[in-house]
Amino acid sequence: MQATSATGPVTFALAHAKVTLRPSSSPRWNASQHDVVLSSGSVLVDVDPGPKQPFSVTTPNFRVLVLGTRFSVSLEGVSVERGRVRVVATDGHELRVLGAGEGVVAADEISAAHDEPVAPTPSARGEAPHRARVDAAALLSEARTQLAARNLVLAQRAIAAALADELLPSQQAEALTLRAECALAAGDSEGGVQAYLRVARSFVTLLAGENALFSAARLDMDRGHTEEGARLLRSYLARYPHGRFVKEAQLRLHTLGAASDPALR
Repeated sequence: MQATSATGPVTFALAHAKVTLRPSSSPRWNASQHDVVLSSGSVLVDVDPGPKQPFSVTTPNFRVLVLGTRFSVSLEGVSVERGRVRVVATDGHELRVLGAGEGVVAADEISAAHDEPVAPTPSARGEAPHRARVDAAALLSEARTQLAARNLVLAQRAIAAALADELLPSQQAEALTLRAECALAAGDSEGGVQAYLRVARSFVTLLAGENALFSAARLDMDRGHTEEGARLLRSYLARYPHGRFVKEAQLRLHTLGAASDPALR
């Protein structure tokens, strides 16, 4: 297996999988371990579950372990189309388990599995969640009202009360997004970015996660942290290739590239 050219993808049959190498990818096949070692670019992998044998893709930042599934891997992250995958750190510590339609992007976001975990939802515990949901909705509504009036102490108090309750994932995402907005309203741009990134890491498949990742990228760009902002924009495009902010993300990256290239000035 060799690195692909820039002209188009190439597909190989490797063990019990079909691996499509996208342009400018640099992989190496470890046949004894059924492992694709990816040093640049990205691959699309379709693993036959029939043989019940392991298959993996290893990057410098993480490793993806599967039995039967279809997924994409780049040095930026992982996206699952079918089945389930385990994402582990280079030391073997499990970071994420992803199902169909889920993904995670960027080494630092993957490593954020060590961050404070989000509390399990009532449905995951098999408990009746109705009263908690009603209370949470009221608290989040109160937080938005107080934030709009710039009563930040009262807004933060309502957010904290909501997060202490048992929430649906969408409510957790909303509460944490409000916490980011409170930080920004208080003039704490770094706190706002970090709060948005927590939402982006924890709620990959929700609209709130998409919005939060782009908001963090835009904030970093606007406050002059162009390298970090550009990295987050690339992460956004990799995770949400058909997302709401694709055109704006592409335009910002193009503008940044033109500004840094004397030939394009």
